[in-house]
Amino acid sequence: EQLILPGDTDKNDKVNHFDLLNLGFGFQEDGPDRRQEMNTTMEEYGMPWSTATPSSNVNWSHLDCDGDGLIQITDQEVIDQNWFVEQAEGFIIPDNGLFPDIGIPLYVIGDSLVPGEINELSINLGTIDELANNIYGLAFTIRFEDIMVEESIQVVLDSNWLADNNSPFLSIARTDIKQNKFYISMVRTDLQNMDGFGTIGTLKFKVKESASTN
Repeated sequence: EQLILPGDTDKNDKVNHFDLLNLGFGFQEDGPDRRQEMNTTMEEYGMPWSTATPSSNVNWSHLDCDGDGLIQITDQEVIDQNWFVEQAEGFIIPDNGLFPDIGIPLYVIGDSLVPGEINELSINLGTIDELANNIYGLAFTIRFEDIMVEESIQVVLDSNWLADNNSPFLSIARTDIKQNKFYISMVRTDLQNMDGFGTIGTLKFKVKESASTN
């Protein structure tokens, strides 16, 4: 048996938006369950499955977050439940708008911000000149200025070229007002990478009346 922290699908002792990505590899697969105490918040022992994730070689038993023997949408719910925001480091969109290490443009665009109003900014991956190739999923963090944004914040991921209507598409979008961050993660479940560019989500938020948008 091995010790499993429910929700920690990448075995780094943290539960955050990056843990959603591995669910896309084993979605709808099954294996031994570990429902000893029906508790999904504490570490528990479980039997290893016969399969592991590519590259990182994490046994799929860690993907079965709720321990019911099936990798499914309820495992995403455990990630949400066991989320430790203060430990979620992520990577930040740098000033040049480039996805770190792999050079794919990841950027936010929109009209001029209007104080006192709900504003929308689109989150984009890739451009017509720099396609995002072989994308299966991604997770990232966006920082915002607390002097500008009020608490009415929403991240919408339903307009997304990565999604496929023929198979489930998993996504997480959370806002941490205290840390001034958006945490966003999305992954396919059909084991088919995608090439493309354009919108992968929308940020909706109210700009404070007192904010300067110059």
